[in-house]
Amino acid sequence: MNQSRLTRSDSSENSVTYLLDLARANVPNAREDLFSVLVGELRRCGVSVMQNERNGHTLGLSGVVNEVVLKLLRENAIESAENRRHLYSSANRAMRQVLVDHARKRDSSKRGGDRKREPWDTLLEGFVSENGCEFEDLHEALNQLNEESPRQREVVEHRFFSGASIQETAQMLGVSPATVERDWRLARIKLHAIIRKARKGGESVG
Repeated sequence: MNQSRLTRSDSSENSVTYLLDLARANVPNAREDLFSVLVGELRRCGVSVMQNERNGHTLGLSGVVNEVVLKLLRENAIESAENRRHLYSSANRAMRQVLVDHARKRDSSKRGGDRKREPWDTLLEGFVSENGCEFEDLHEALNQLNEESPRQREVVEHRFFSGASIQETAQMLGVSPATVERDWRLARIKLHAIIRKARKGGESVG
């Protein structure tokens, strides 16, 4: 997997923390302001995952962001988030699920015959070409990694899906940058091994 080239600014992080506190205190308009900030963050996260902003990616990315925001709203992410870490973790999981759900629908439609191409298809195809694996395989590999090391799975999600730097991830998880660097390195080795083993066996990762 490619390392993210994008990071969030400190002011953006502080804004999310501040707005989350206001929203949880039911301050008028804080919830709407928080989701406006999150939409911008999610777009940057999505670009980080895809690494390019070609037209098809951008169109597909808008759909991803819309679905993720709706999913967060349905799951009452703000009300249940204890802090910024939990909120971003919820957003990461939502983005993963939205992308894998569409990838599975795309595969099912392909088997069913003719279908109209969607911007999502270009987005997912870009992921495959840029990362060397199907999104479903990465999703399932992360699930397996979580069984062994939930923190390593979370490091991957923050680094890969949120586009967070080593330092930002360390602050988010409350560990040292050296710990994040080690987890990030080991997690990628494990994920590649899981995916490679599944391919060799001719089976899906899950």
